[in-house]
Amino acid sequence: MNQPDPDRNASPQLPPRPAAPRPPALPQALSTQPYSDALMPQTNPWAIVSLCASLLGWCGLFGIGGLVGIIAGVAARNQILASYGTQTGEGLAIVGIILGAINVLFTCLVASCVLSAFRALLAGF
Repeated sequence: MNQPDPDRNASPQLPPRPAAPRPPALPQALSTQPYSDALMPQTNPWAIVSLCASLLGWCGLFGIGGLVGIIAGVAARNQILASYGTQTGEGLAIVGIILGAINVLFTCLVASCVLSAFRALLAGF
């Protein structure tokens, strides 16, 4: 009887491939962010308040928004300068101070014009 030889028809066996080496695992703290949030400078919240209040001063809170912007901006600049680089936002504070000062001056000018016109109107009666 003619039976096929199993060794003759079988494909040659190749040795198994070695597994690719894995890269070394990084510590969990380094794998997500290169720097901790504690090391990153934070924007001073009073600088943001200064800019927002000064912008609100131009949107209807005439005078009051400007005053809040000036006060918050000066406080923010003092805190930023005292933080030795751990806080940012000095530009926001400066813009808030400038916009607030212009707003207060503009509000005073408009108020004095309105009062003068009102006095002139009352003097005519």
